[in-house]
Amino acid sequence: MLIKKSAASLAAGAALALFMSAGAAQAGFAPITTAPNPSVAGASVTLQSTGFGPACAGANVEFRDVTGGGAKPLCSATTDGVSPVTCSTNALDEAGLRMVQAIVTAGPCPGMATAITGHTVNAAPTPVPTVGEWTMWGLTGLLLIGGGVFASRRFRATTA
Repeated sequence: MLIKKSAASLAAGAALALFMSAGAAQAGFAPITTAPNPSVAGASVTLQSTGFGPACAGANVEFRDVTGGGAKPLCSATTDGVSPVTCSTNALDEAGLRMVQAIVTAGPCPGMATAITGHTVNAAPTPVPTVGEWTMWGLTGLLLIGGGVFASRRFRATTA
């Protein structure tokens, strides 16, 4: 049996594999938790990983947004080898499903990484003007209209 591969089917398979790996921790990799999940774009999110043991004490762990193959730094912390590595960020400012990973960048066990975890970011709500802002805009409009009427009457009175 001959199976034809197309670019679309390969892309769909890659997306499915990425989706499946984002939800479940991969064997041998430390998991990441994100809270709150989902979050609002630009809001504070706490990232935490528990898989860096005593052998990694003193290592600098950097949490990154690896969506689309990039590596945008979000925040970093130093592990003591016992407690979970935790840091907060407001750099998740693009709406959609973001892929987050933690990587040891310095210290013992360099290059050690966590499983990639999915985090949903919702778009920030559009701000609604306050009553005070509406009042100021209204008064400004009245002054502009009133000033124009006053100036036009004054101009007609002096030219006639």
